[in-house]
Amino acid sequence: MNTYASTHNFGFLGVTGKDASTFLQGYTTCDLSTLDDTRSSMGAICNIKGRMVTSFRIARHRDVLLLRMHRDLVAPTITFLSRYIVFSK
Repeated sequence: MNTYASTHNFGFLGVTGKDASTFLQGYTTCDLSTLDDTRSSMGAICNIKGRMVTSFRIARHRDVLLLRMHRDLVAPTITFLSRYIVFSK
């Protein structure tokens, strides 16, 4: 996971790797298989109990899944996903 420069109220989180889509699909409310270089989607990341951790807009750019969210939610989202990413490639 990588963070990118924030602009105004937005922060960006990039997720890469062989299983990035499979990993994120387990925690998001949107269908990541519909993304391509011309299509984005709105979604949310939810915890195991179904409570929303963050809402975002996600786009695929080459091999990166790029999530745009409120900049204050980037760090908590990384913390949340880091607990589970050790089980993915």
